[in-house]
Amino acid sequence: MKHYRLQTCKCGRQTKRLFYTEVGKRCGECINREGLKRTGVPEYKSRARRLSDALAPIYSAIEAHEEAPDDLSEIESLKDEMETWRDGLQGTNLEYSPKYEEVDAACAELENGLSSLESAISSYNEALTPAPGTEDIKDNADHEDEIEDAKSEVESALSELENVSFPGMYS
Repeated sequence: MKHYRLQTCKCGRQTKRLFYTEVGKRCGECINREGLKRTGVPEYKSRARRLSDALAPIYSAIEAHEEAPDDLSEIESLKDEMETWRDGLQGTNLEYSPKYEEVDAACAELENGLSSLESAISSYNEALTPAPGTEDIKDNADHEDEIEDAKSEVESALSELENVSFPGMYS
């Protein structure tokens, strides 16, 4: 006799199998009742790729001298994922292993990089907004210097995050 692990759908129904739809994983009954379409399994992306994809809009914005997006939820998600992994290793005599050290280092790098990036984006976006009454050319030049300083601060924080080394599962 085969034993199945039951999964719970959003509707609360226990089922052997959930299907991917455009609104998430759902049971067959929900798909029929709500007229949803089944989709394929979402493409797997490595942690490094997810981080790179999260940083790309910020790079684009600062290159175009536009306001940088302050939605860093994907980076926070990666940080939480690594912290969960690290916390799972604690109390199992693995906290002294090289893998724990790698995971802990990645957590620390993400934490530091995220806080640096948040403050740098805030400074950059503030620098893009000129102070009222600064039409004087000298003030304008000072404002451009302030923008360039803030831009280099953002680039520094981005490169710090790009250098995060995510440990592999089995290496």
